[in-house]
Parts: sequence; C-alpha cells; structure tokens
Amino acid sequence: MSETTRIPSTRSTRAIDERVRRPLARMRRLSRRDPARRRLRNEVVSAALPLADRLGRRYRGRGVPVEDLVGVARLGLVKAADGFDAERGEAFSGFAVPTMLGEVRRYFRDKGALIRPPRGVQEARMAVKDASWELTQRLGRVPSVEDYARFLSMPASRVRAGLAASRMAWPSSLDASRRSDGEDDGLASTIGDEDPALERAELRAVLRPAMERLEPRERRILWLRFYGDLTQEEIGRRVNLSQMHVSRLLKRALRHLRRLLPDDARVTLR
Repeated sequence: MSETTRIPSTRSTRAIDERVRRPLARMRRLSRRDPARRRLRNEVVSAALPLADRLGRRYRGRGVPVEDLVGVARLGLVKAADGFDAERGEAFSGFAVPTMLGEVRRYFRDKGALIRPPRGVQEARMAVKDASWELTQRLGRVPSVEDYARFLSMPASRVRAGLAASRMAWPSSLDASRRSDGEDDGLASTIGDEDPALERAELRAVLRPAMERLEPRERRILWLRFYGDLTQEEIGRRVNLSQMHVSRLLKRALRHLRRLLPDDARVTLR
C-alpha cells in the first residue's frame, strides 16, 4: 500500500474508529443547522486529533512550519467529519486520511515554492531560467554549467547555485514515480512512519536503574503486573499473598518508583 494512503498506526486508528462510530451515526440523522450536530462533530474531531497531528507532522522538514501542516490536517479532519457517510459501512479513518492528505497536498501546491533562497541565489536562478530557452535553441542541446557561465558572464559557482535553487524551489510530488516505467508506489513509499518505541526509549533507560533499587518483592510484583499482565488476584496466587496485600504492595512500589524517577518520567507512569 502506498504511504499516501497508509494509516499511520492500525491499533490507534481502530480505537479512533470505535470511538467515533456512534457520534457519526447520530450526526447523519441531524440537520446541518442543528446545534447538537455541531457538538457531535466536535466530539468526532477531538477523538481523531492524534491522527490528524500525526499526518501533519509526517510532512515536516519541507520548508513549512509543522504547526501550519498540523493545522491544515486538522482542517481536513473537520471536512472529513462533515462529509462522512456512516451508512456506507466504511471505517471513518479510511475516509478521513485521504481527505486530510488532500488538504495538506493542496496547501503545498497553493503555497508555491517551499524554499526561499537568499536574494543573490534567486537572481542567479532567474537569470539561468531566462537564458535557458535561448541557449537551448542556439546549442541544440541542454546547456551545461559552462555554457550558462559564458553566456551570462557569471561565475560557474553562481550558475550551479541558481540551478540547485530551481530544483529545490519546486519539490517533486510525493506521488511521482521513482522509475521510468512508473511501476512503483511513488516517492511517498520511501517515507517511514514514526516508531512508537522511540518515545519510550528514554523512559526505559531511567526505569531500569530505578527498578533495581526496589526491594526484590516489590520488583517481582511490578513485573508480574505490568510485564506479565496478571491481575492482582493472579499475582497473589503466585506469591502466596491475599489480593488486598498485593494491592498495598503494588501501590507502595509505585510510590517508591515515582520518587526515584525524574519528573518527566513520573508523568508517563501515571
């Protein structure tokens, strides 16, 4: 599947689809002027904001502030919520993602040149552009850097800068093929998703030494609860303690652990 239509995280989008299913169904039965419909739409948009933000951030680093891209993606989300037809049986995310991507691409297209080089480089770019047609006609071929330099009485380094600025000012479309025969998924297929595991890397780095400072029994109970995914009752059977006793030990262990962790890691533990 092409990256242009791939939903960033299957698990998260399934959760979003489930959260918005009922409000979308209720929206369809209401008039667009009904205030209740607007409240339901806001509920849908609020639930799906992480999806819009992730899609907007995917296009960062292209000369446009990431806040603008996120805002455009959110606008697409609002349009998707208004235009979605729950009766078609399609998941909301499957409709919303192309809608938001369309808004982002339209923003890039309308904004024009994304990279603004220094004035001197822009002047060199325009001079090279103006000379291109005449030189091509004279030479019967694509002019070289040296051809431009002689014709314009311009240093070759400035010609190269002007040529480079022309290429950078108009980036290739993400839908553009990387092969001459067009048999691929386009440039967008080379863009990877964010790795959710990276967000946890720092927490794991500080969590291990903090865990080692806990009492062995506290460590074991935390491990069984959060890594073994056991209930307190199941843990009690493992360690020969009552469920109430396990609950007290678990709370105490978490208090100790929070005191041992940096402030930002404590927020993640809550």
